[in-house]
Amino acid sequence: MKNDMDFFKIQDKNTGKIFGAIDINNMIPVMPDNYTKLTFDNLE
Repeated sequence: MKNDMDFFKIQDKNTGKIFGAIDINNMIPVMPDNYTKLTFDNLE
């Protein structure tokens, strides 16, 4: 898998470990009150 205009990997910049991938072609719009923003700064 390589990053492209509509596809990209969620990856740790220090270790290169891949957490997941997002395919923007398969996304749907969601209203802000229907989701919770997560931060990954404290993951081990």
